[in-house]
Parts: sequence; structure tokens; C-alpha cells
Amino acid sequence: MIYGISMAKENIYYSELKDFKRTRIFLEMTLPNIVKYSNWTIITIFFCAFIYLFFAKYNVVVKSTGVIRPSVDISKSISPMNGFITKKCFQDGDYVHKGDILYIFENNTSQTEFDVYSQKLVNTENDLKDSQSILEFIENGTEPFITTNSIMVVKNTLQKLKLQYEQNKNNYEISKALSPLSVSSDELKQKELAMIEAKIAYENYLIEKKLEVTERIAAGKTSIDEIKMNLNKINSSLDNCFIKSPADGFVYQSKVITEGEYITAGQEILKIVPYESDKLKMIININPSDIAELKENMNVRISFPKYPYSEYSSVNGYISFIPKDTITLEDGSSYFAVETTLIDNNIISRRTKNEIPILPGMITNVKIITRTEPLYLYFYNELFMKR
Repeated sequence: MIYGISMAKENIYYSELKDFKRTRIFLEMTLPNIVKYSNWTIITIFFCAFIYLFFAKYNVVVKSTGVIRPSVDISKSISPMNGFITKKCFQDGDYVHKGDILYIFENNTSQTEFDVYSQKLVNTENDLKDSQSILEFIENGTEPFITTNSIMVVKNTLQKLKLQYEQNKNNYEISKALSPLSVSSDELKQKELAMIEAKIAYENYLIEKKLEVTERIAAGKTSIDEIKMNLNKINSSLDNCFIKSPADGFVYQSKVITEGEYITAGQEILKIVPYESDKLKMIININPSDIAELKENMNVRISFPKYPYSEYSSVNGYISFIPKDTITLEDGSSYFAVETTLIDNNIISRRTKNEIPILPGMITNVKIITRTEPLYLYFYNELFMKR
């Protein structure tokens, strides 16, 4: 009953509205101006939006993170042996040159042996020089500029033997001149025998001394070779007692090591970061799904989380190398380590205009524009293609 009454009321309403539309009042009615303008405004906005969507472009961007690296690879220093560190010769961040000593190991035994053999080498070389001087004196009668005790002994002995021979020879010649009147034949023979014995003694001393010195020279040379060989071995051992810088650059500890600490062979203990302000690169971690979008020489926009973009400028670069394979991490994820060359090497403060140098190790945010497409394609893909 109620339903029938409501239906009857609606029929009466529509009938009256239909009749009203036929009246003169309705036909002469006009819409307010604000409604007209609103309609045209909405139509214009939709039309402009359609034109904008059709002609406007948007950039397809690959976003990632990276880290600044020097163009020259970072050098690592490995401990060559087990031992205690007795001295640390640098402070973290110091600039060092190739070959500079950074750490010294405790190795008293090798140092003692080195000192002993070094002194032995000096003594043996001095003995060799002395023997060579004696040989030169025996063969040519040439005295060295500095006369040693050994040469003086040989010189005095030779002079004594030679003097004895000359005296005996002189006695023999005098006796021979007086013979047979004042000197008997037996006496003359004794004088002659004494002269011959003195001559033989002089010549034998020369021969024996020359042979002795020659053998000593040969033994000295052999001994020097052996000592040098032992010194080289000890030197190699001593070289391991020093950890030296493998390159020029800034030194940073991979692990904090203090004097007196024990370290093991093969342990990485420090890194040398070369500083070349005009040669910096950046390694970007690119997802495998985005690698197909990238090409070499593409422009790269770089910002730094530590320096907000609202206060500091960004930096330009370009892709210089795209690897052929990924790097797989322990968790199973993988990425492409894309290399980028930096064009700018400083960040500029928008407020103070001060330049802040970019240093190796800085973390970056990266945007790479891979292509430009119409804006309507973006909305089309977002609305329909991703369902």
C-alpha cells in the first residue's frame, strides 16, 4: 500500500516537471554567469591538459647509489710475517711516499746477525786489501799509501834478509880478493856458503810469502762471497721486519694496530689511497634489470647525501665503462659495477659559493637519464600496462 502511494507521488512529480518544461518561464530561464564560466574553465583545463599530455615529454631515469674512487687503484699492504709491532711510523691520513717505513716488527735475532756479519765483512775486506798490498809490494816493491803492520813486518823482514845477503856477499867478495894470501880456501868456501844461504833465505821468504798471500787473497774472496750471501739472506729477513708503503698517497689503517700488538702473516693492515684531484671516478651499483638501459658516455647527475641538494650543487659525470658480468654478493644478490668518470671535482655551496673537494670514499646518489618519452605514455603505462 505504502509502495503504491510513493509511486503515485513520483508520477505526479515527473508529470508536473514535464509540464513545467513546456512553460514560458522555463524556456526563458538562463544559467548564472558563474556557471557558464565554470563550465568553460573546466573544458579549457581539460583541453590544455590533453594538449600537454600529448606534447610534453618526461625523462626515464635510472636511480642508484655509488662511491667515489681514485682513477688509480687503491694499494693494500699485507703483513709479511707473524710478530709484534715495535713501532708505528705514521698517523692515519698522513701522505706517504713509496718505500716509506710504516711499521717495524720486533726481530732482534736477525738484527744481531746482520751486525755480526756486517762487521765480519768489513774485517775480511780490510784483510783482503792488506794481502793485496803485500802482494803488490812483493812483486813490484810498491808501497801502499797507508802502511799497515803486516806490510811493515814483511818489509822489515825482507830488508833484514837482503841486508844479511849483501853483507855476506860483501864479505865473500873481500875474502875472494884476499885469497889465497890472507884467506884460506876453506875460509873462502865458508864465506861463499854463507852468501848462498843468505840469498836462498831471501828468495825462499819471497816465494813462501807470495804463496801465503796469494792463498790468503783467494780465501778472502771466497769468504767475502759467503758473507755477502749470508747478509743478503739476513737482509731479506730484515726487509720483512719493515712494512713499507707500496705507493704514494694517503695511508689509512684497515684495522687499528698499536705498538706492541701481535699481527699474523697475510693480514691486510692498511690501504694507500692515491690523491689525484683531476682524476676521480665513481663506481655505481646498477640493478641487472636496469643495465640494458645504459650506454657508455651517458650523462650522470651526482649528488651527495652528506651535502643536501637544497644547499649544495650536484656534480656531472658520464659513464665510461659498463662491465659484461655482475658481481655476486654473499646474500645471493648481484649488481653491475658501472664505472663513471667525474667532470666536476668540487661541490659548490649555494649560499657561500665555497668549493668543497670531492674525495675518494664519498657515498653518492646517482640519476641517469636513459631516454625521453611523451608524457601520455607514462600515464598509459601506469594505468593500464602495470595491471
